[in-house]
Amino acid sequence: MVVLVIHVGLLHSYGSGSIGGVLGCDADSAHFGMFYYKDVFVIVIGCGVLAILMFVFSDSLHHADNFQAVDRFMTPAHIVPEWYFLPYYSILRSCSSKLLGVLMLLFGVIVFGFLIGVHMGSVGSYSAFNMCESAMILVLLSVLGLLGGCFPVFPFVELSGSLSAVYFTLHCHL
Repeated sequence: MVVLVIHVGLLHSYGSGSIGGVLGCDADSAHFGMFYYKDVFVIVIGCGVLAILMFVFSDSLHHADNFQAVDRFMTPAHIVPEWYFLPYYSILRSCSSKLLGVLMLLFGVIVFGFLIGVHMGSVGSYSAFNMCESAMILVLLSVLGLLGGCFPVFPFVELSGSLSAVYFTLHCHL
């Protein structure tokens, strides 16, 4: 609103369509009263609509999930992490023990970071086996990412567990 008032003040002091493009021309000063009342009317109507929206219909701008009953000890099923954390989230979710799941998650992140550092630091050509293994790991991470975005129900959790075992088997053979 402050920027709008400053804009209206500058518009009336310098004019918007001055004759010849000269700032401060007096050609618009004869119409100052008409523009002033029109602008005040628009500002008052805008403030009125905003006040009605805020004070009367305040719940109309909220998401429908904000009105559901809350269980403080459980994360809602529709809340998932960002896309780049989804593979590790599916690994975490596939394990029934929280501590073991967190350890598997940390091991997966550390080993993946270690493998990236080793591959980036090595000089020379890659063998076909290394390229195939890297491609398999990336495909597994992509599928685990898709499974991490799904609801935690029967086929997705078991498939996440199986693919997590394959993922760790690929990492541990090194």
